[in-house]
Amino acid sequence: MFQFSFQLDENRILTNNQAEYEALIIGLEIAKELNIRHLSVSGDSQLIIRQVTGQYKCYHPLLSL
Repeated sequence: MFQFSFQLDENRILTNNQAEYEALIIGLEIAKELNIRHLSVSGDSQLIIRQVTGQYKCYHPLLSL
């Protein structure tokens, strides 16, 4: 298990969902750099979790994966 900490750009104003997306993307990029092949991701944003698992679709260009 790894634990990382990072700070999002303080000059950008983000919604909670946008901040959660940023955190997910950064975490996935770190996992890729570490050549992690199996990964478990959890979060408290129903929108993001359900979109990633394919249960929801999001059409907003800033929130789409």
